[in-house]
Amino acid sequence: MCASDCQPRPLTCSPATRTHSLTHSSFLHPLSAEIGTYLRYCRSLDFFQTPDYNYLRQLFWDVFNREQFDDDGVYDWTKVCSNLLCPPC
Repeated sequence: MCASDCQPRPLTCSPATRTHSLTHSSFLHPLSAEIGTYLRYCRSLDFFQTPDYNYLRQLFWDVFNREQFDDDGVYDWTKVCSNLLCPPC
């Protein structure tokens, strides 16, 4: 199929409406429970309320430790690509 043959589907509602109607569990199913907890916590904050950053950091450290990741200081976005499949920077 040629790209010019593709027609965009009409939207039945605005993207904002669709986003607000989503529940955390509907799009977080494959992700850990900590992500849902994080999002619920953030959405519950008032505008001027200061987040409990230690609590939020601990959520992600718990996942990090449970999944037994190695804290080597190297992040995915700092790795040098060694094959041709990597996207250009």
